[in-house]
Amino acid sequence: MKAIFLLLAALTTLFGFTDSIRTFSADFTQQIVDDTNKTITYEGHVDATRPDKAHWHYFKPVEKSVFVIGHKVTIIEPELEQAIVKTFRDEIDLFKILADAVKLDDETYLATHKSQEFFIRIRNDIPLAISYHDAFENNVHIRFSAQKVNRSLDDALFLPVIPTGYDILSE
Repeated sequence: MKAIFLLLAALTTLFGFTDSIRTFSADFTQQIVDDTNKTITYEGHVDATRPDKAHWHYFKPVEKSVFVIGHKVTIIEPELEQAIVKTFRDEIDLFKILADAVKLDDETYLATHKSQEFFIRIRNDIPLAISYHDAFENNVHIRFSAQKVNRSLDDALFLPVIPTGYDILSE
């Protein structure tokens, strides 16, 4: 669950590098490399809107959806027929993160949240990638493609629908 929170914090930091981004949609590839160089690659699509809504839909290697509205996160895992519902007490102070972000070069920024560093690549105000070390010391790299900004997103995209019969775990 901590890894999901870091992923959400990473996405949240995207919105600060330009005030012009109100919504963001993209396909993504997420690679996680552990300390033995074992790599797991995920593919999916993300939709997000200011200030605090996101939906990460993973397609490969397994299907999973992660919904975020404010402090509430719902993870729906069809293969396990379960949903995890979690409310985070920690608030992500987006504007503080953004105010403290440091431009490292023309495309790279370093943002920090609670001692967690996120390297974010942006070109022409379009997010390209996020890299960070997760709570388990894995290297995480998320690359975006087919990015779209400021398109209208239906609020229904961000509302989790837990199928009847799924186990619901609350943390």
